[in-house]
Amino acid sequence: MGLSCVVEGVETHEELTVVAKLGGQYIQGYLYSAPVREAEVAGFIAELPQALAE
Repeated sequence: MGLSCVVEGVETHEELTVVAKLGGQYIQGYLYSAPVREAEVAGFIAELPQALAE
């Protein structure tokens, strides 16, 4: 079918490793960030390059 999905609820590096071994490519969860309010999304995205560089 050629579908992609987001694996939700990934909270640890161990879970990320398992998901990656199973072929998961799109991941969401506290490992990356707690939920962000709609009004804060633009600021969160603007800060991503700096956060990723650390």
